[in-house]
Amino acid sequence: MSFTPTFLRNTEGAELAQFLQISSLQADLMLSRSTCHRLEARQLELQTALEQCEWRLASLPPGVEESHAELLRVRGQLENHQLEYHRLEGRYKALKRQRAEEVEQLQRQNERLVQQLREKRDKIGSLSRQMRDSEVAAKQQAEELAQAFNLLETQMQALREEVEGGQPRGRQARRQGVEETTEAEGKMLRGRITFLEHTLRQKETEMHRLQEELGRNEAQLDQFEDQVTVATQRLENTARRSTHLEQKVHELKRTNQELREELGAVRACVVVQAERRSPQRAPSTDVLREALHGGRASSLASTPTQGEREGRAASALPRAAQSDHVP
Repeated sequence: MSFTPTFLRNTEGAELAQFLQISSLQADLMLSRSTCHRLEARQLELQTALEQCEWRLASLPPGVEESHAELLRVRGQLENHQLEYHRLEGRYKALKRQRAEEVEQLQRQNERLVQQLREKRDKIGSLSRQMRDSEVAAKQQAEELAQAFNLLETQMQALREEVEGGQPRGRQARRQGVEETTEAEGKMLRGRITFLEHTLRQKETEMHRLQEELGRNEAQLDQFEDQVTVATQRLENTARRSTHLEQKVHELKRTNQELREELGAVRACVVVQAERRSPQRAPSTDVLREALHGGRASSLASTPTQGEREGRAASALPRAAQSDHVP
């Protein structure tokens, strides 16, 4: 917001010019008042002199022409001074009205400038609060995503160790692992969707505000359209990375399910063989152990390629999560 100091300097210059103009009008008004007072005093003096002349003329004989001429001259001066007085009085009233109008206009202009300055300050404060809120929201979303990714990575590591070791888990442990994985995925997706919606709303709000302030400036509109395009491309890239990560997770789940089904089939074969040899109890125990050991070894030996593929998928999952977490 670099326009605020320039706006304040322009406002101070306008107020200084208004103050100088008001001072000039006040000086003219005071000069007119002093002139009127002098003329009024002069008028009183002339009236006094006229009365004295009339009294002297009355005391003189009627045929004195000089006194009569002096009386006419004094009356002419009095009329001239009265005309000048009325002219200055009219000018004084006109200047007074003009000054009142100009003062009122300057007051309205000052109030308008103060209101504009207050709006600019409020707008700057609102932008600062929005920036702070956006930063806090972004940090919270980043922390939630980091926690979700860490949880998912831990679950995938445990699942990879289980697949590589070939040790079966209990039903409760499997259910807990599936629930934790589902919860981590849901938290990750909800956090991502919330973050993307917040980012999109922030971009849209910023675009509308700048369009209203700049008054449909084509260059600025093009610039912000480019920014929106870049933001959309980033959102699309993020969505593609999220889709790729989801595919990896589903593939790993499907492979884990296949391994569990194979383990269940091996157990079923061992149980069937044990039931068939139930009359021979002593050998049956050895046969059961041998069949269980041999079935587990054959299951692990028959699918080395699949185990390697799942190991690579599980090891690639944290890397994909890390690449998706780091922009």
